[in-house]
This record gives sequence, C-alpha cells and structure tokens, in this order.
Amino acid sequence: PKKRETHNLTGVKDNYVVLLGGKNQNEKLGDCYVLNLGDQTNITWNKCEQIGTVPCSRDGHSMCSIKKKVFLFGGEDNEKRMSDDLFIGALEIDILGNFKITWTKCINKSDLHPRARRACTLNSYIDEYLVLIGGETYEQSDTCTLNEVWIYSLANNIWYDLYPGKGDSVFDFAPRAYHTSIVHERSLIHI
Repeated sequence: PKKRETHNLTGVKDNYVVLLGGKNQNEKLGDCYVLNLGDQTNITWNKCEQIGTVPCSRDGHSMCSIKKKVFLFGGEDNEKRMSDDLFIGALEIDILGNFKITWTKCINKSDLHPRARRACTLNSYIDEYLVLIGGETYEQSDTCTLNEVWIYSLANNIWYDLYPGKGDSVFDFAPRAYHTSIVHERSLIHI
C-alpha cells in the first residue's frame, strides 16, 4: 500500500489483516489490502478486489471483524461529508491466493441510528453485536466531539442508543475522538 494516514485495519480469522482507506495528503483512499500472517515465509501485502456495494473512498472510519466478515462504519469522504453507513464485507481467498471482499450495505430496520461521524471506534462483542463509541461530527459548521455508545444487533439489524451523556447510563464518559477501544473477553475497554 502507498503511504497513508487515518486509515483503519482489522484482524480477520485465519491470520489475516485487512487494511482499508485513509488519506494520502489531501486524497481520500478507497483501496483495500490483505496481509497473510499465516505464511511466515512470505509476509506481504496483497491487493484485494472489492465488489458489491463498495464503500466510497474515506478516512477516519472504523472497522472490526467477526470470523471472515469485516464491518466498516463512518468516516469522511473527499467532499468532507461524514458518513453514518455500516457495511459488511465478506473476505474470500481463491485457490490461487487472490483476495476478494464482497461488500453489502447494512439496512437498519429502525429509524434510530448513530449520526454521521469520523474518528470513532467499532468493536465486535460476542460475535453478535457491534459497539460504536464516540467520534466527532459536524454541528452547524463546527466539529463536535461525541460521548455516545451505540450497539448494533447483527441478528435484528437494529441500532440501540445506550444514552451516555444524559446522566442515566453506566456508560457516561467524557466526549472522545481519535481514541482506542478493545473488547477483552466480555469487557469493553476504551481510552
């Protein structure tokens, strides 16, 4: 991959790492690469073909994975528009070792959903949920840092707002963007 910043990557089952997007100077990138860590004699980045409903070029997005599926949320495109889209990408490897990811845009079955943002984190939780934390968005031409926590049910295709910042949640925390978070066993840790 060429030099970039504000990209994202995620580990995928069977020793793969998927890299997507970012920006190179002022250009947003939409390319995808896969690193195969299973072959210790030949650790190289491989260009990954993207098909289906391919996410636009973006940076500041978040990604996580469950088994061989990659989940992508948010980010900012070349027109400086932030996204509230959630995509699922199914990673495939053919017998020649070529990588392909087939993207599908998730359809939320509820009117309730996170607002568009960048610089948030997205984690998988017990292979059934996605957890979206913080980030920043635009409000009346100003950047606003968020302290929201959202859960997406993969079984129901619905976003749930956990109401942080409203004084009635165990998830209250200071607004944050460009942070990190992980799920360890059944605990969510964010910094």
